[in-house]
Amino acid sequence: MKFFIGDKLYDYSEEQLSIQMLNHGDEADVYRIKGQAVKIYKQFCPKKRLDEKTVKYFKTINTNRLLLPIDTVYDENISFNGYTTKLIEEGNKQTISRMKASKFIKEMQLLTEDTKLLTELGITVDDFQYSDVLYGDGLYYCDPGSYQIEKNISSRKIKEFNKEQLHNLIIDEILGPTCKLTKKQKNKLKEMTLSGEYISDIFSYEEYKEKESVSQFIKRITK
Repeated sequence: MKFFIGDKLYDYSEEQLSIQMLNHGDEADVYRIKGQAVKIYKQFCPKKRLDEKTVKYFKTINTNRLLLPIDTVYDENISFNGYTTKLIEEGNKQTISRMKASKFIKEMQLLTEDTKLLTELGITVDDFQYSDVLYGDGLYYCDPGSYQIEKNISSRKIKEFNKEQLHNLIIDEILGPTCKLTKKQKNKLKEMTLSGEYISDIFSYEEYKEKESVSQFIKRITK
């Protein structure tokens, strides 16, 4: 298969690509190429995908933990066919529960900063999934189901929408599976967000012991 990343041509056999595959999906396949994650679209997909114009715009946005496109990918006919993102050397997500609470809170603050930035730019983020949470040197998120540049929605509604999606990501897709939260614990955390504050700020107000893990911290504050 021949493809371009930016203006540089790459030529890999199917066997070579299969060795470098990171993820196989209905929408696209993701490969490890020269120290980056390369998402190459499949020919047919029922889902709406990022187009070339949007990818080029997202390349200009600097985020910490929400992985946005870095470069464009084209097929051998110079037709837009995907994009690259930062490559995360992923560890075991189940060990997130043993992360120090202090580090976890900092990671959530970085995710919150990214969400606030996209909100300021009028971009909504939707459809977070546990499978797209990456745990390497930090907690990252790749490929929400939808990024949408909103032109007819107020900034207040965009903020409310993105905040809800962020809280669902943190409570339902990160803490839920890794810390084995009960329905009662999830509801307790969601009740905390009714004040209108970001949950990362709420976490930072809580005192935690130096060696306290995320799991211990969440269990204590949801009693």
